[in-house]
Amino acid sequence: AHSRAASPVCRVVRHSFCFLLFELEWCMLTRVFCRRMFKNVNFTLLWLAAAIGNFPNFVPAFFLPLYSKSLGLSSSTGAGLVACYTLASAVGRIFCGFWCDRIGAINVLFASLILNTVSMLAIWPASTSIGPLILFVIINGVSNGGYFSTMPTVATSVFGSARVGVVMSMIMTGINISRVTMGCSVSIIIRTFK
Repeated sequence: AHSRAASPVCRVVRHSFCFLLFELEWCMLTRVFCRRMFKNVNFTLLWLAAAIGNFPNFVPAFFLPLYSKSLGLSSSTGAGLVACYTLASAVGRIFCGFWCDRIGAINVLFASLILNTVSMLAIWPASTSIGPLILFVIINGVSNGGYFSTMPTVATSVFGSARVGVVMSMIMTGINISRVTMGCSVSIIIRTFK
């Protein structure tokens, strides 16, 4: 008899808790995601730059071992190139953070995106030996690190510190969409050419 009496009480408590949890999540979502931000041209351009600019950022980490193997280099050389890429990315984050204070975050972000594009479209395709490939790894790693370190600074400088939480959460949503699509695309390409 005791469990039967407690059962409706438990259901009421459980449903009340679920309702409150849903309301809490909805309130948090409306604070984090604001569709009205897309009416702001500066935000829309920054969001598109983040989403499109992030698409090629992890491609070298996936393809460097495969590409170095196609050049006749050893597997350990491919692993070393990925390690060099990661180190260059770390250096790029610090270096570009320093330059944000000197020439402005938007200029550094633009330079990082340009360097990334040039290295991906001009240097990497021309890398038929280890020398140009190391040059590509360093330039691309530094520019990718700069991209990641300057994005929050750009968001703060353009939209102010009061809105940076909403702006960065929405930008990260765009970045994550491009990461998912990039991951699927890269896995298909690797399976096709392996």
